[in-house]
Amino acid sequence: MNLFKLKQQEPDQEDEGSIEGERALTSVNKGVTLQNKLTNWAVVIGLCVLTGVLLYKYYAGMYKEYEGKKTPVKDVTRTVATTALPPFSMPDPDPPSASPALAADKPPRLQAIPMTQGANIAAGNGQPPVKSLAELVQERRLKSSLRFNLQHGTGGADAGPKSLATTDAADTSGVQAESEPRSTKAMQPAHFSAAHAYMVPDPTLIMTRGKVIPCTLVPAIDTTLAGMVTCLTGEDATGADNKVSLMDRGTVCVGQQGGGVTHGQRRVGIIWQRCETPQHVLVPLESGATDALGRPGLSGQVDNHFWDRFGAAIALSLISDIGPYLTAVRQGGDNNTTIAFPNILNGPQAVMGEVLKNTMDIRPTITAPQGARVLIYLAGDIDFRDVYQLERSKQP
Repeated sequence: MNLFKLKQQEPDQEDEGSIEGERALTSVNKGVTLQNKLTNWAVVIGLCVLTGVLLYKYYAGMYKEYEGKKTPVKDVTRTVATTALPPFSMPDPDPPSASPALAADKPPRLQAIPMTQGANIAAGNGQPPVKSLAELVQERRLKSSLRFNLQHGTGGADAGPKSLATTDAADTSGVQAESEPRSTKAMQPAHFSAAHAYMVPDPTLIMTRGKVIPCTLVPAIDTTLAGMVTCLTGEDATGADNKVSLMDRGTVCVGQQGGGVTHGQRRVGIIWQRCETPQHVLVPLESGATDALGRPGLSGQVDNHFWDRFGAAIALSLISDIGPYLTAVRQGGDNNTTIAFPNILNGPQAVMGEVLKNTMDIRPTITAPQGARVLIYLAGDIDFRDVYQLERSKQP
Protein backbone atom coordinates (compact mmCIF):
# COMPACT_ATOMS: atom_id res chain seq x y z
CA MET A 1 0.00 0.00 0.00
CA ASN A 2 1.52 3.25 -1.06
CA LEU A 3 0.57 6.02 1.31
CA PHE A 4 2.34 8.67 -0.78
CA LYS A 5 0.51 7.88 -4.04
CA LEU A 6 -1.14 10.96 -5.35
CA LYS A 7 -4.72 10.72 -6.29
CA GLN A 8 -5.41 11.70 -9.84
CA GLN A 9 -7.95 14.35 -10.18
CA GLU A 10 -10.99 13.55 -12.13
CA PRO A 11 -12.10 16.01 -14.69
CA ASP A 12 -14.64 18.36 -13.43
CA GLN A 13 -17.83 18.70 -15.34
CA GLU A 14 -17.70 22.38 -14.85
CA ASP A 15 -14.23 22.49 -16.48
CA GLU A 16 -15.59 20.94 -19.59
CA GLY A 17 -17.84 23.84 -20.09
CA SER A 18 -15.26 26.42 -19.09
CA ILE A 19 -13.46 28.59 -21.46
CA GLU A 20 -9.80 27.95 -22.07
CA GLY A 21 -7.61 30.58 -20.50
CA GLU A 22 -10.17 31.39 -17.78
CA ARG A 23 -8.90 31.69 -14.17
CA ALA A 24 -9.28 28.67 -11.89
CA LEU A 25 -8.19 27.50 -8.35
CA THR A 26 -4.52 27.63 -7.54
CA SER A 27 -2.37 24.52 -7.20
CA VAL A 28 -1.74 25.15 -3.46
CA ASN A 29 -4.85 23.24 -2.46
CA LYS A 30 -3.57 20.13 -4.16
CA GLY A 31 -0.87 19.54 -1.43
CA VAL A 32 -3.18 19.63 1.53
CA THR A 33 -3.79 15.90 1.50
CA LEU A 34 -0.06 15.02 1.63
CA GLN A 35 0.64 17.50 4.46
CA ASN A 36 -2.14 16.05 6.58
CA LYS A 37 -0.75 12.54 6.19
CA LEU A 38 2.75 13.62 7.23
CA THR A 39 1.39 15.37 10.30
CA ASN A 40 -0.55 12.28 11.36
CA TRP A 41 2.52 10.09 10.98
CA ALA A 42 4.58 12.51 13.08
CA VAL A 43 2.00 12.47 15.87
CA VAL A 44 1.83 8.66 15.90
CA ILE A 45 5.62 8.31 15.98
CA GLY A 46 5.88 10.87 18.82
CA LEU A 47 3.29 9.03 20.89
CA CYS A 48 5.11 5.73 20.41
CA VAL A 49 8.41 7.27 21.49
CA LEU A 50 6.80 8.85 24.58
CA THR A 51 5.14 5.57 25.51
CA GLY A 52 8.45 3.73 25.18
CA VAL A 53 10.24 6.22 27.43
CA LEU A 54 7.56 5.97 30.09
CA LEU A 55 7.58 2.17 30.00
CA TYR A 56 11.36 2.18 30.29
CA LYS A 57 11.34 4.40 33.35
CA TYR A 58 8.58 2.35 34.99
CA TYR A 59 10.25 -1.02 34.52
CA ALA A 60 13.67 0.42 35.41
CA GLY A 61 12.27 1.58 38.78
CA MET A 62 10.66 -1.78 39.43
CA TYR A 63 13.93 -3.53 38.65
CA LYS A 64 15.87 -1.33 41.08
CA GLU A 65 13.30 -1.99 43.81
CA TYR A 66 13.51 -5.72 43.21
CA GLU A 67 17.32 -5.64 43.40
CA GLY A 68 17.12 -3.61 46.62
CA LYS A 69 14.89 -6.22 48.25
CA LYS A 70 17.28 -9.01 47.34
CA THR A 71 20.26 -7.35 49.05
CA PRO A 72 19.65 -6.99 52.89
CA VAL A 73 20.23 -3.60 54.50
CA LYS A 74 22.87 -3.52 57.20
CA ASP A 75 21.66 -2.41 60.67
CA VAL A 76 24.26 0.08 61.77
CA THR A 77 22.84 0.47 65.30
CA ARG A 78 22.77 -3.26 65.88
CA THR A 79 26.31 -3.64 64.60
CA VAL A 80 27.55 -0.90 66.89
CA ALA A 81 25.58 -2.19 69.90
CA THR A 82 26.59 -5.82 69.51
CA THR A 83 30.20 -5.18 68.72
CA ALA A 84 32.10 -5.87 71.88
CA LEU A 85 35.39 -4.21 72.48
CA PRO A 86 38.16 -6.15 74.13
CA PRO A 87 38.24 -5.61 77.90
CA PHE A 88 40.68 -3.10 79.14
CA SER A 89 42.93 -4.50 81.82
CA MET A 90 46.00 -3.18 83.50
CA PRO A 91 49.04 -5.38 83.45
CA ASP A 92 49.86 -7.04 86.73
CA PRO A 93 52.81 -5.49 88.49
CA ASP A 94 55.85 -7.60 88.91
CA PRO A 95 55.96 -9.23 92.34
CA PRO A 96 58.67 -7.90 94.56
CA SER A 97 61.62 -10.14 94.80
CA ALA A 98 61.89 -11.64 98.24
CA SER A 99 65.00 -12.84 99.82
CA PRO A 100 65.45 -16.59 100.17
CA ALA A 101 65.42 -16.30 103.95
CA LEU A 102 61.99 -14.58 104.04
CA ALA A 103 60.58 -17.02 101.50
CA ALA A 104 61.59 -19.90 103.70
CA ASP A 105 59.81 -18.37 106.72
CA LYS A 106 56.43 -17.95 104.89
CA PRO A 107 53.87 -20.74 105.50
CA PRO A 108 52.71 -22.73 102.50
CA ARG A 109 49.69 -21.27 100.63
CA LEU A 110 46.41 -23.17 100.97
CA GLN A 111 44.18 -23.60 97.96
CA ALA A 112 40.55 -22.47 98.30
CA ILE A 113 38.00 -25.23 98.00
CA PRO A 114 34.84 -24.30 96.05
CA MET A 115 31.50 -24.33 97.88
CA THR A 116 30.11 -27.21 95.87
CA GLN A 117 33.27 -29.27 96.39
CA GLY A 118 33.18 -28.55 100.14
CA ALA A 119 29.51 -29.52 100.26
CA ASN A 120 30.27 -32.78 98.47
CA ILE A 121 33.14 -33.51 100.85
CA ALA A 122 30.91 -32.79 103.86
CA ALA A 123 28.20 -35.02 102.43
CA GLY A 124 30.72 -37.78 101.84
CA ASN A 125 31.80 -37.59 105.48
CA GLY A 126 28.23 -38.10 106.69
CA GLN A 127 27.67 -34.45 107.64
CA PRO A 128 24.85 -32.31 106.20
CA PRO A 129 25.91 -30.22 103.20
CA VAL A 130 26.81 -26.60 103.77
CA LYS A 131 24.05 -24.31 102.47
CA SER A 132 24.77 -21.14 100.59
CA LEU A 133 23.53 -17.69 101.64
CA ALA A 134 20.78 -17.66 98.99
CA GLU A 135 19.52 -21.07 100.15
CA LEU A 136 19.43 -19.91 103.77
CA VAL A 137 17.42 -16.76 102.86
CA GLN A 138 14.93 -18.79 100.80
CA GLU A 139 14.52 -21.35 103.58
CA ARG A 140 13.91 -18.59 106.14
CA ARG A 141 11.24 -17.01 103.92
CA LEU A 142 9.45 -20.33 103.50
CA LYS A 143 9.51 -21.15 107.21
CA SER A 144 8.47 -17.70 108.52
CA SER A 145 4.84 -17.67 109.63
CA LEU A 146 2.83 -14.45 109.29
CA ARG A 147 -0.36 -13.59 111.06
CA PHE A 148 -2.65 -10.54 111.10
CA ASN A 149 -3.82 -8.76 114.18
CA LEU A 150 -6.30 -5.94 114.75
CA GLN A 151 -4.68 -4.39 117.80
CA HIS A 152 -5.18 -0.62 118.05
CA GLY A 153 -7.04 -0.64 114.74
CA THR A 154 -4.02 -1.69 112.66
CA GLY A 155 -3.93 -4.59 110.27
CA GLY A 156 -0.19 -4.97 109.67
CA ALA A 157 1.51 -8.33 109.36
CA ASP A 158 3.90 -9.44 112.11
CA ALA A 159 5.86 -12.62 112.50
CA GLY A 160 5.35 -15.38 115.05
CA PRO A 161 7.31 -15.52 118.30
CA LYS A 162 9.87 -17.97 116.91
CA SER A 163 10.11 -16.82 113.32
CA LEU A 164 11.62 -13.79 111.64
CA ALA A 165 9.56 -11.76 109.15
CA THR A 166 11.32 -10.98 105.89
CA THR A 167 11.95 -7.48 104.63
CA ASP A 168 9.61 -7.95 101.65
CA ALA A 169 6.70 -8.92 103.86
CA ALA A 170 7.31 -5.97 106.17
CA ASP A 171 7.45 -3.53 103.27
CA THR A 172 4.27 -4.92 101.71
CA SER A 173 2.36 -4.76 105.00
CA GLY A 174 3.51 -1.19 105.58
CA VAL A 175 2.25 -0.06 102.18
CA GLN A 176 -1.10 -1.76 102.74
CA ALA A 177 -1.41 -0.21 106.21
CA GLU A 178 -0.90 3.29 104.79
CA SER A 179 -3.15 2.95 101.71
CA GLU A 180 -6.09 0.97 103.08
CA PRO A 181 -8.71 2.60 105.35
CA ARG A 182 -9.50 1.28 108.83
CA SER A 183 -12.79 -0.24 107.74
CA THR A 184 -10.94 -2.35 105.17
CA LYS A 185 -8.33 -3.39 107.74
CA ALA A 186 -11.00 -4.50 110.16
CA MET A 187 -12.47 -6.78 107.50
CA GLN A 188 -9.18 -8.57 106.88
CA PRO A 189 -8.87 -12.09 108.27
CA ALA A 190 -6.89 -12.44 111.48
CA HIS A 191 -5.25 -15.36 113.18
CA PHE A 192 -7.28 -16.34 116.24
CA SER A 193 -6.78 -19.16 118.64
CA ALA A 194 -9.32 -21.96 118.64
CA ALA A 195 -12.42 -21.23 120.71
CA HIS A 196 -14.37 -23.87 122.58
CA ALA A 197 -18.13 -23.81 123.04
CA TYR A 198 -19.51 -24.53 126.48
CA MET A 199 -22.88 -24.94 128.11
CA VAL A 200 -24.36 -22.26 130.34
CA PRO A 201 -24.13 -23.74 133.87
CA ASP A 202 -27.62 -22.66 134.93
CA PRO A 203 -29.56 -20.78 132.24
CA THR A 204 -32.39 -20.09 134.66
CA LEU A 205 -30.21 -18.04 137.02
CA ILE A 206 -27.87 -16.43 134.47
CA MET A 207 -28.50 -13.43 132.22
CA THR A 208 -26.34 -13.64 129.13
CA ARG A 209 -24.63 -10.85 127.31
CA GLY A 210 -26.81 -8.90 124.84
CA LYS A 211 -30.05 -9.14 126.81
CA VAL A 212 -32.26 -6.04 126.58
CA ILE A 213 -34.08 -4.69 129.64
CA PRO A 214 -36.75 -1.98 129.05
CA CYS A 215 -36.60 0.98 131.42
CA THR A 216 -38.28 4.39 131.87
CA LEU A 217 -36.44 7.55 132.81
CA VAL A 218 -37.43 9.03 136.14
CA PRO A 219 -35.73 12.48 135.96
CA ALA A 220 -35.29 14.66 132.92
CA ILE A 221 -31.88 14.88 131.25
CA ASP A 222 -29.88 18.05 130.56
CA THR A 223 -26.35 17.68 129.23
CA THR A 224 -25.17 21.09 130.38
CA LEU A 225 -23.51 19.32 133.30
CA ALA A 226 -22.66 15.67 133.91
CA GLY A 227 -24.79 13.91 136.47
CA MET A 228 -26.64 10.83 137.63
CA VAL A 229 -29.57 9.28 135.78
CA THR A 230 -32.24 6.98 137.17
CA CYS A 231 -34.73 4.74 135.43
CA LEU A 232 -37.42 2.30 136.52
CA THR A 233 -37.99 -1.06 134.87
CA GLY A 234 -41.56 -1.84 133.85
CA GLU A 235 -41.12 -5.53 132.99
CA ASP A 236 -39.67 -8.60 134.68
CA ALA A 237 -36.16 -9.48 133.53
CA THR A 238 -35.72 -13.26 133.28
CA GLY A 239 -32.76 -15.55 132.81
CA ALA A 240 -31.50 -17.13 129.62
CA ASP A 241 -34.36 -19.65 129.46
CA ASN A 242 -37.07 -17.03 130.26
CA LYS A 243 -38.53 -19.17 133.07
CA VAL A 244 -37.80 -17.29 136.31
CA SER A 245 -37.82 -13.54 136.94
CA LEU A 246 -34.45 -12.43 138.27
CA MET A 247 -35.14 -8.66 138.29
CA ASP A 248 -38.79 -7.94 139.02
CA ARG A 249 -40.59 -4.92 137.65
CA GLY A 250 -39.96 -1.83 139.68
CA THR A 251 -36.19 -2.37 139.75
CA VAL A 252 -34.35 0.95 140.03
CA CYS A 253 -31.28 1.34 137.80
CA VAL A 254 -28.75 4.13 138.29
CA GLY A 255 -26.38 5.41 135.61
CA GLN A 256 -24.15 8.28 134.61
CA GLN A 257 -24.45 10.71 131.70
CA GLY A 258 -21.20 12.42 130.88
CA GLY A 259 -22.47 15.65 129.31
CA GLY A 260 -19.96 17.63 127.26
CA VAL A 261 -21.80 17.33 123.95
CA THR A 262 -19.69 18.36 120.96
CA HIS A 263 -20.85 20.37 117.97
CA GLY A 264 -22.92 18.26 115.61
CA GLN A 265 -23.77 15.66 118.25
CA ARG A 266 -27.46 14.74 118.47
CA ARG A 267 -27.46 11.96 121.06
CA VAL A 268 -26.38 11.69 124.67
CA GLY A 269 -24.59 8.62 126.00
CA ILE A 270 -25.57 6.94 129.26
CA ILE A 271 -23.75 4.18 131.18
CA TRP A 272 -25.93 2.20 133.56
CA GLN A 273 -23.83 1.24 136.57
CA ARG A 274 -26.05 -0.93 138.74
CA CYS A 275 -29.63 -1.87 139.58
CA GLU A 276 -31.49 -2.54 142.85
CA THR A 277 -34.36 -5.02 142.79
CA PRO A 278 -37.44 -4.80 145.07
CA GLN A 279 -35.81 -7.63 147.09
CA HIS A 280 -32.81 -5.28 147.66
CA VAL A 281 -30.48 -7.27 145.44
CA LEU A 282 -27.77 -5.08 143.96
CA VAL A 283 -26.88 -6.05 140.37
CA PRO A 284 -23.79 -4.47 138.77
CA LEU A 285 -24.34 -3.68 135.10
CA GLU A 286 -21.73 -1.36 133.53
CA SER A 287 -23.78 -1.44 130.33
CA GLY A 288 -24.77 1.19 127.80
CA ALA A 289 -28.17 2.66 127.04
CA THR A 290 -29.98 2.55 123.70
CA ASP A 291 -33.19 4.00 122.38
CA ALA A 292 -36.31 2.02 121.53
CA LEU A 293 -34.80 0.94 118.19
CA GLY A 294 -31.51 -0.23 119.71
CA ARG A 295 -29.40 2.73 118.57
CA PRO A 296 -26.64 3.66 121.05
CA GLY A 297 -27.38 6.70 123.18
CA LEU A 298 -30.56 8.62 123.81
CA SER A 299 -31.96 11.20 121.42
CA GLY A 300 -33.48 14.45 122.60
CA GLN A 301 -34.02 18.09 121.76
CA VAL A 302 -30.81 19.86 120.71
CA ASP A 303 -30.21 23.51 121.58
CA ASN A 304 -27.28 24.94 119.60
CA HIS A 305 -27.42 28.30 121.51
CA PHE A 306 -27.34 30.29 118.29
CA TRP A 307 -28.27 33.63 119.83
CA ASP A 308 -25.92 33.06 122.75
CA ARG A 309 -23.06 32.45 120.33
CA PHE A 310 -23.76 35.06 117.64
CA GLY A 311 -26.35 37.45 119.16
CA ALA A 312 -23.84 39.84 120.69
CA ALA A 313 -21.77 39.90 117.49
CA ILE A 314 -24.87 40.65 115.41
CA ALA A 315 -25.89 43.44 117.79
CA LEU A 316 -22.44 45.02 117.63
CA SER A 317 -22.53 44.79 113.84
CA LEU A 318 -25.84 46.63 113.76
CA ILE A 319 -24.56 49.29 116.16
CA SER A 320 -21.48 49.89 114.03
CA ASP A 321 -23.56 50.21 110.86
CA ILE A 322 -26.37 52.39 112.19
CA GLY A 323 -24.13 55.50 112.60
CA PRO A 324 -23.06 55.71 108.91
CA TYR A 325 -26.61 54.90 107.85
CA LEU A 326 -28.13 57.77 109.86
CA THR A 327 -25.41 60.09 108.58
CA ALA A 328 -26.24 59.19 104.98
CA VAL A 329 -29.94 59.71 105.62
CA ARG A 330 -29.25 63.06 107.28
CA GLN A 331 -27.31 64.35 104.31
CA GLY A 332 -30.21 63.55 101.99
CA GLY A 333 -28.06 63.83 98.87
CA ASP A 334 -27.68 67.67 99.17
CA ASN A 335 -23.95 67.62 98.58
CA ASN A 336 -21.12 65.15 98.15
CA THR A 337 -19.54 65.61 101.57
CA THR A 338 -18.98 62.48 103.68
CA ILE A 339 -18.45 62.37 107.43
CA ALA A 340 -16.17 59.55 108.64
CA PHE A 341 -15.91 58.19 112.20
CA PRO A 342 -12.80 55.97 112.25
CA ASN A 343 -12.87 55.43 116.00
CA ILE A 344 -16.50 54.41 115.95
CA LEU A 345 -16.02 52.09 112.96
CA ASN A 346 -12.85 50.34 114.17
CA GLY A 347 -13.85 50.06 117.83
CA PRO A 348 -16.91 47.79 117.38
CA GLN A 349 -15.00 45.50 115.04
CA ALA A 350 -12.35 44.80 117.68
CA VAL A 351 -15.02 44.23 120.31
CA MET A 352 -16.92 41.96 117.90
CA GLY A 353 -13.82 39.79 117.44
CA GLU A 354 -13.40 39.39 121.19
CA VAL A 355 -17.06 38.54 121.65
CA LEU A 356 -16.98 35.90 118.94
CA LYS A 357 -13.80 34.43 120.41
CA ASN A 358 -15.52 33.95 123.77
CA THR A 359 -18.90 32.76 122.54
CA MET A 360 -17.98 30.50 119.63
CA ASP A 361 -17.03 27.63 121.95
CA ILE A 362 -20.43 27.38 123.62
CA ARG A 363 -21.41 23.72 123.26
CA PRO A 364 -24.92 22.59 122.34
CA THR A 365 -27.22 21.14 124.95
CA ILE A 366 -29.39 18.02 124.63
CA THR A 367 -32.48 17.68 126.81
CA ALA A 368 -34.74 14.66 127.22
CA PRO A 369 -38.01 14.71 129.16
CA GLN A 370 -38.82 12.46 132.07
CA GLY A 371 -40.69 9.30 131.19
CA ALA A 372 -38.63 8.67 128.03
CA ARG A 373 -38.27 4.98 127.19
CA VAL A 374 -34.74 3.60 127.09
CA LEU A 375 -33.21 0.14 126.89
CA ILE A 376 -30.41 -1.35 128.98
CA TYR A 377 -28.15 -3.40 126.70
CA LEU A 378 -26.20 -5.87 128.85
CA ALA A 379 -22.48 -5.84 128.08
CA GLY A 380 -21.67 -9.04 130.00
CA ASP A 381 -23.09 -12.14 131.69
CA ILE A 382 -24.70 -11.74 135.14
CA ASP A 383 -24.79 -14.73 137.50
CA PHE A 384 -27.56 -14.83 140.15
CA ARG A 385 -26.69 -18.22 141.63
CA ASP A 386 -25.09 -16.62 144.69
CA VAL A 387 -28.34 -14.77 145.44
CA TYR A 388 -31.18 -17.05 144.39
CA GLN A 389 -31.77 -20.76 144.74
CA LEU A 390 -34.38 -22.79 142.95
CA GLU A 391 -36.72 -25.10 144.86
CA ARG A 392 -39.25 -27.49 143.53
CA SER A 393 -42.74 -26.21 144.24
CA LYS A 394 -45.24 -28.56 145.78
CA GLN A 395 -48.26 -29.35 143.70
CA PRO A 396 -51.58 -28.75 145.59
